Amino acid sequence: MKIVLVQHTDFINGTGGAEKMCCFLANGFQRMGYDVEIATNQNVQGVAMFALAEGVRVTNIYDEEIVQESFKPIFNYRGSNPLKWCRAKFRKKLAKYYNNKLKKKYAAYGGIYTFNLLQRSKRWSAYLRAVAPDVVISTSLSSALEITYQNKYDFPVVNSVNGRPDYDYDSPFGERDPIEKQLLIETFTNLTAIQVLFASYERFLPTQFKGMCFVIPNPVPKIGEGQLAKHDSEKTSFSIVNIARLDNACKQQEMAIRVFHRLADTHQLWNMFIWGIGRDKDYLEGVIDELKLTERVILKGFTEKPLEKLKRADIFLFPSKFEGFGLALAEAMAVGLPVVGLSNCSGVNELIKNNKNGFLVESEEQMIECLVKLMESPSLRKNMGSAGAIDMREYNERAVLSSWNELLHEVLAQKG
Repeated sequence: MKIVLVQHTDFINGTGGAEKMCCFLANGFQRMGYDVEIATNQNVQGVAMFALAEGVRVTNIYDEEIVQESFKPIFNYRGSNPLKWCRAKFRKKLAKYYNNKLKKKYAAYGGIYTFNLLQRSKRWSAYLRAVAPDVVISTSLSSALEITYQNKYDFPVVNSVNGRPDYDYDSPFGERDPIEKQLLIETFTNLTAIQVLFASYERFLPTQFKGMCFVIPNPVPKIGEGQLAKHDSEKTSFSIVNIARLDNACKQQEMAIRVFHRLADTHQLWNMFIWGIGRDKDYLEGVIDELKLTERVILKGFTEKPLEKLKRADIFLFPSKFEGFGLALAEAMAVGLPVVGLSNCSGVNELIKNNKNGFLVESEEQMIECLVKLMESPSLRKNMGSAGAIDMREYNERAVLSSWNELLHEVLAQKG
């Protein structure tokens, strides 16, 4: 069986959950004896950031000859130099003239967005028809749109959803272009099957989807009893840890920092370590400086060994606003850490059982209250951590891969 996994962007040099899951599936399928290729379309140099088994190919189909139009940026000069003002005014007029010409030129395509999408989609079509896979797995709805827009294929297309399905077309951040949103919804009609992380997520699929639906969670590494966090050992310092990309609008690390600030003076032996990279690094460093926490809250960067970092910690704080599965959260639970997350966060409220393996909170005040309980009670940390480690066993890698293998065979059997 020849399988192509498509992550059209962010795969090369990417360190997020989607990239990690893509590599996990590729490695698992390769061990099953399948011919596996990962395909992306990125104008970058780099490599996969997660280990890939020998034999798994990565193909970047990017072609600089493929036309991609874009509007020229418009800037307003805010200085007092009259010569620079004149130059800026002239450049602004040129940019507006150029942009208006583009709008008229591509009106027949529904705008520049659909024109650019069509050019990329043609490139994907040529690549996929040459490779001739038995099945394609897209790692996001956007990737599925890239390959299916105005294209029809003989092979099945399966979409792997890394979050709540409706977030893929109706962004919770509200920045989705109306045309893009409509095209993403229409993409559901081109899918043979879809994989969702939890059974509760099925109700968020749009009525346009008529294919097969499979509930398969993300895998969580199996941790031996001797590798769990040790809450009853003697320590001179303790840590609250968070692992996520530095994206404050979604991951809300600022909330974690400000909550810790309110606890720092009364809990002098505790520090906070935040692992991850992302666009908000400078902003979060500014928050840490503002609160005078540079010695107590440390941005640690990317780690290739998150489990090693987690098992040395004492509490995992995960204030994300939106999640799909919450893989870092699940890994923290797997190593025996008690966890604190928001009760209205999808994924998080599936994994955390309130007052059993952690705490689900509704506000910063509740977060502080629950953190204090954990910080002041090693036995509570141990009991909740142990419960979480047991709960994560059902998400073992072998079971997840077995479910994916069943999905592949059912999809191909339906094709006939």
